Amino acid sequence: MGITIFEYLNKIKFEYACKLLMDQDLGMLDVCMDSGFNNLSHFNKQFKKITGLTPTDYRKIFLNLANK
Repeated sequence: MGITIFEYLNKIKFEYACKLLMDQDLGMLDVCMDSGFNNLSHFNKQFKKITGLTPTDYRKIFLNLANK
């Protein structure tokens, strides 16, 4: 696949985090912990590095698209 097992696991964790962010009833800490991260600050930094957006911005964009 051209990536390490660590990179693959992170990809899965971020895909799951994106799904969790669609549920506005979940807090950011819940999304962080439920997607396999133990540190909210690290989660926020890594999420932005991967997606180019903060988790909060990602959620806002999704909710705006869902409400149209």
